[in-house]
Amino acid sequence: MFATSYDDRSPAVSPDGGWLAYVSDESGEDEVYVLPTGELGTRVTASTNCGTEPVSRSDGCQLFYRSADDLMAVAFDPVSGAVGAPECVITGRPDLLRTPQGNPNYDVSPDGRRFLMIQQVVGSGPIDLQVVLNWDEELRARVPAVGADGRTAVE
Repeated sequence: MFATSYDDRSPAVSPDGGWLAYVSDESGEDEVYVLPTGELGTRVTASTNCGTEPVSRSDGCQLFYRSADDLMAVAFDPVSGAVGAPECVITGRPDLLRTPQGNPNYDVSPDGRRFLMIQQVVGSGPIDLQVVLNWDEELRARVPAVGADGRTAVE
């Protein structure tokens, strides 16, 4: 994402386009940082004790992120860039799916009170996906054609 020697990833632009939240391991562990998108200014740390997968509320006044098995929220002032103290809004959910890239797999309602999350089914094993090419030809071979009178070509 940035030309640094750190692992900077998971960019999330604020709804007004004025701020960029992202994850970096610059401190030695993953943390969520926020910086203005216009002129590069001072960045602020939004997370404490590790943070990943930042998502902004639709009005830009709250930022959510994952910390281990918890979902955290911080107040955010889109004018000044000030960040409040993190609060845990959902605790102890190891079953919430994590993506290998660290991108968010959840979203928040406009009012910040409801969440849509992908839950991992524990012990379900891999999911099989079958792709059928030329399915229309196979269908024609298996199902006799039906004419306008409702009769099949075989009758």
